Amino acid sequence: MNFGIAEFGVRKPVVVNLLMMAVIFAGIAAGTTLRKQFFPEVDPDTATIALPYPGAAPEEVESSLAIKVEDALRGIDEIDEISTTVAEGGGGITIKFKEGVDVESAMDDVEREIDALQDLPDESEEITSQLIEMRLPVIRVVLAGIEDPVAMKRAIRAVRDDLRSLPGMGEILISGTRDYEINVDVDPVAMLEYGLSLPQVSQTIRNWMTEIPGGTIKHQTGNVSLRTLGVEERADAIRNIPLIAREDGSLITVGDLATITEGFVESDLEARYNNQPATSLTIFKVGAQDIVKIAQMVRFYVDGRSGKPYPLSTAERLTQLATAKQPGGPMKSNNQLAWELGSQAVRPLPAGAQLHATTDLARFVEG
Repeated sequence: MNFGIAEFGVRKPVVVNLLMMAVIFAGIAAGTTLRKQFFPEVDPDTATIALPYPGAAPEEVESSLAIKVEDALRGIDEIDEISTTVAEGGGGITIKFKEGVDVESAMDDVEREIDALQDLPDESEEITSQLIEMRLPVIRVVLAGIEDPVAMKRAIRAVRDDLRSLPGMGEILISGTRDYEINVDVDPVAMLEYGLSLPQVSQTIRNWMTEIPGGTIKHQTGNVSLRTLGVEERADAIRNIPLIAREDGSLITVGDLATITEGFVESDLEARYNNQPATSLTIFKVGAQDIVKIAQMVRFYVDGRSGKPYPLSTAERLTQLATAKQPGGPMKSNNQLAWELGSQAVRPLPAGAQLHATTDLARFVEG
């Protein structure tokens, strides 16, 4: 048998060479397009359903939304478990599919059953469903050297918004910053003077900041949902909330008996990098995204922000030469787009701030 193959290779060198070149080119094509990842991919088998119902008590959420959705889902054979949680203002349902089922098809059945529900309360918001996919950390971006927490939070949010605009970028999570908080310090003497109590002031502020559904207007082209928007979550807006209307038409507002300030939630959170105040972004791979491509775009974005030159590769040069006469200009790689986004950022970093790419797990895959 071996002699037959060897003889065929000697007698038909052209065929053998063509076959060898086909195998080589197929290997090169497969290697360059192969999606790379650090952990083996796990198919999702869990989904969540959000049941928003602003202002409703837990009992009302359960009877008006949760039970009706559960009854609709029980007819789907692919579902293995259903668990529900309700609270004031809404609830959520977690569903787990049976092993080996087509999850995408099962999710279509879930959405179809939810859309078919008719007797839901008008005050509730749209019910949404989402498949839970595994998130794997790829790389972290650290912003250090900013003492002002407000400027630091604005700067890291600007970096996050830039990275989100890149194609194929993963999910981004900010850490190391405190949440905003509005403090309303009521003067007890002023409350006694106007005949108000602290619960009354608190409830009035809560009522003015709550979004109230106003029903639905049916039209030939569709339905229009009405909603009364609450007061903006800003100190100036809360300061002007009326508490008492006098007979002469004048108003007693929150600002007349309280001091309203904007700040951060009190916590012991403190993050540092190279002995400097810092905050960070963690980029996660979701679903079929490529961990190496995500990390490369992040690195080049950080290099562009740091003023480093872009190392144009030979393949990129050839691509730009071949596409130079196209209407939109020469084609650029995602890495080059990321570098240009960083180097030409509309919102520059504050003075003294440095951007670093750390905890790069994609290095293991590349190695």
